[in-house]
Amino acid sequence: MRADITKVPVRDGCFKCVMILDVFEHIIDKRSLIVEAHRIMSGSGILIITAPLPKATDGLGDKRQPYDRPIEFQRILRMISDLFTVEELLGYIWLPMPRISKIIETYIPIRVGFALFKSFPGLIPRSETILLILRKKEKAETR
Repeated sequence: MRADITKVPVRDGCFKCVMILDVFEHIIDKRSLIVEAHRIMSGSGILIITAPLPKATDGLGDKRQPYDRPIEFQRILRMISDLFTVEELLGYIWLPMPRISKIIETYIPIRVGFALFKSFPGLIPRSETILLILRKKEKAETR
């Protein structure tokens, strides 16, 4: 199917799961994408989003596309909060690891789950990418 991702030509509630993988940052009207995902999902379906956060590109995104910018996690949460609840959140933060053989530090990726992000929200901006697993709110009102 070839279609505008914010106006998918399918009936309401026809999917149990929708995946938006590394697409979110390329959409101009991100809220329309969220509303459309909600519309085409059935019952309390699952929405899976992967997206880079500003740290991934120093907030610059793709210079050829002015709208192509990673957005902060808090903006994503505000965008989805009336339609979805967060089931799981995974991110990767890069922790400095001093090398013994040299004075140079290397960085290793550490997978961080929802509980740790909730306890230490300051870790989220240090993550380059996130994976969000959201559950559709059945009695949601779109704004």
